[in-house]
Amino acid sequence: SNEDVDAVNEKINSLLTAFKVSIDAFYYCPAHPDYSTPEECECRKPSPKMIFDAAAEFNVDLNQSYFIGDTVADIDCGKNAGLKTILVKTGKGEESFSILQKENNFPTFVAENLANACNLILGDI
Repeated sequence: SNEDVDAVNEKINSLLTAFKVSIDAFYYCPAHPDYSTPEECECRKPSPKMIFDAAAEFNVDLNQSYFIGDTVADIDCGKNAGLKTILVKTGKGEESFSILQKENNFPTFVAENLANACNLILGDI
């Protein structure tokens, strides 16, 4: 439920307080392609709608931004928003990389994990 998602997001932010950081906003699409109308699913990846919404809300320069993910939809979403993309090999990343290779649809970077992705960003800026 939306309440469960909100509770998880609140927990994430409470855990991050130990590091003196927080996530300003969480965006997710509550629609499901099997049970929702196409209009309700317009926010689902690979649509960049949520990225554009967040960029507008927080005045984010998308030309200086990155999208990190482990799925083909993540990489396509980032590309659709004009971002540099990083595929992490954790989670579904290995399988997704194989699919992206076959499609000749490469991310900007490939990282072993999230920490490696952060280092790639720091090295790129």
